[in-house]
Amino acid sequence: MSVTDPGFVPGAPDAPDAIDAAAGTALDTTDTTDTTDTAETFGDTAHLGAFDVAIIGAGPAGMAAAATAAEHGLRVALLDAGRQLGGQYYRHPAPGLTAPWLPKLYHGWQQFEQLLTRVETASGIEVLFGHQVWAIEPGFRVLTDRGPIQAPNVILATGAYERVIPFPGWDLPGVFTAGGAQALLKGNLVLPGHRVIVAGTGPLLLPVAAGLATAGAQVLGLYEANHIRG
Repeated sequence: MSVTDPGFVPGAPDAPDAIDAAAGTALDTTDTTDTTDTAETFGDTAHLGAFDVAIIGAGPAGMAAAATAAEHGLRVALLDAGRQLGGQYYRHPAPGLTAPWLPKLYHGWQQFEQLLTRVETASGIEVLFGHQVWAIEPGFRVLTDRGPIQAPNVILATGAYERVIPFPGWDLPGVFTAGGAQALLKGNLVLPGHRVIVAGTGPLLLPVAAGLATAGAQVLGLYEANHIRG
C-alpha cells in the first residue's frame, strides 16, 4: 500500500446515519486543525499513472474492494476525502484523544483490524487521502480537487448519509441528528449532553443510545416512531 498523506496513522474508529437526538450542552471548541499546507500534504495526481480500478470511499466496503482487487493483481486507487482508513463507520478520534470506554463504541473492531492489515500489506493499492470527487467522465476519468484519476473500472463505496426531516425546534441549541451526535462522540470523545433523549426511526437509534450511555450520558428515553418490526 502506498499513501500520499505523510501524516497518516493507521488504525482507529467512526459511524453515522439517520434521526434526531435531543440533548444538552456545550462542546470543547479547541482548534486541533492541522495547519500544514494541504496541497503539499496530499499532493496532486499528476505523478500517477493509470489504474485498473478507482474506488471512491475508504470505509469498510471500499477497503474490502481495494484489498480484493489488489490481491488479484490489479492496480488500485483508493480515494477518500478524509485522512484515515475506516470512513464514517469506523470514525477515528482526533489525534491524541483517548478514553477508557473508547473500544466499547465500535462494533466489529477486530474485523476492521484484519481488513486494515490486508490493505496495508497489499502492493497494488495507492491510497489517496484528501481527494474530493466531483465528477466522473466516461472512460473512466475521475475528477477530483487534486486532479484526475484514470481507470477503466470505478467502484462507488461512499456509504449513506442522513435524511433529516425538519420539525418544530429542530434548529434549537442542544438538538442533534443521531449521526451528528455519534460523530461528535467518536471523533472528539465529547458528549452532546449529559441527559439525552434519542428519538426518530431507524436502526441507528440503538447504537447511538448505547454509545452515549457507554460514555456516561443518562439516556432518559429511546423513542422509535415506527413499529418494532418496521
